[in-house]
Amino acid sequence: HADGDLAKLDPLERELARSLREGGRVAALLLDLDHFKAINDRYGHHAGDTAIAFAATCMEQSVRQHDYVGRYGGEEFLIVISDCDQDLAMEIAERIRTRMDSEVISVDGHGLEISATLGLAISEHGESSESLLRRADGALYAGKQRGRNVVVCASEVLQSFD
Repeated sequence: HADGDLAKLDPLERELARSLREGGRVAALLLDLDHFKAINDRYGHHAGDTAIAFAATCMEQSVRQHDYVGRYGGEEFLIVISDCDQDLAMEIAERIRTRMDSEVISVDGHGLEISATLGLAISEHGESSESLLRRADGALYAGKQRGRNVVVCASEVLQSFD
């Protein structure tokens, strides 16, 4: 791992270790802002920064107090939902997606519509953070293939190859 990667994984590693001790599952959600580069290119980096701040607020308002929201890359975020099942994780992910999609944010007189694609995976007992993130990333990729502004669960992606 590069040092930056380790810092990103800390909350996920911590929750996976706790779930091993205490039971319960952990959800990893990867959120990618749709067409973020186009926002930056068309309206400038200030608009991009505003979009990212707006997305962060939507996420923080949609998760429970003890869940984790953090920046994972340029326009990607990692959300770690502790002690949850697939239904709860989907509900939270959908809440984030619809909250973002339902508002228009104003940047320098332009109304920007921001949407996001989310991929989520629920931990298997003893699963590594790398494996969990790889599955969430696969679900995120599938969401982008489906046209963006959707939530895709890794279990759906695996089933589609049967």
